[in-house]
Amino acid sequence: MNESRPLIGITHSANQSFIVIWAMKLVVWLAGGIPMSITTKQNASRFDYDGLILGGGVDINPERYGKEKKLHYAYDLERDQLEFDHFAHADKKGLPVLGVCRGAQLMNVARGGTLHIDVEKFYEKAKYPSTIIGYIFFRKTIHIENPSMLFSLFKRRTARVNSLHKQSIESLGDNFKISALEKNKIIQCIEDDRKPFFIGVQFHPEFLIYKKGCLRLFQALIRASKS
Repeated sequence: MNESRPLIGITHSANQSFIVIWAMKLVVWLAGGIPMSITTKQNASRFDYDGLILGGGVDINPERYGKEKKLHYAYDLERDQLEFDHFAHADKKGLPVLGVCRGAQLMNVARGGTLHIDVEKFYEKAKYPSTIIGYIFFRKTIHIENPSMLFSLFKRRTARVNSLHKQSIESLGDNFKISALEKNKIIQCIEDDRKPFFIGVQFHPEFLIYKKGCLRLFQALIRASKS
């Protein structure tokens, strides 16, 4: 481990947008870490990181949690396997983990939980923007449980966050608890409070680092990764 900056593995698609990767790596660096991409084509076999971020992206193969695939949808089965392997390693070793959007869903599925394949079919007022402008500017309110790790970082019971997802957590995986919900009950954060830092958020805090709570989330990951 670097004496001053821990190495943070960041999983993402091998074809991920440069802007998305840059945003995540920038916030990791600003928070005090050294970012390292982990994809099916880059650093796939490196497990020498001090903390792990499971990034956003396409849907997880529903067969992983007992449901049927959507027709004509391009799943990334290689990435799925890569991330389940890295999550299992981090979970076993007790490393700090932050799951972002798809990453939070993957943490849940890896622990035996399930997902709603289409939030619009299960929740009221769950129709979110699907355009670039909407992704950038749309905000929704989440309600944060107190006590929780998320509350200790955001220091408030509500927060305004972005929304880039069409799926959400259904049944919880083993040892996870819910620490944030929307008013319509869509799960926005899960935690395993048996561990120093083990948290998944449904929103994208890397695009919200001007908000103190989102920056503190990454700073807490870095602090835990130094331990």
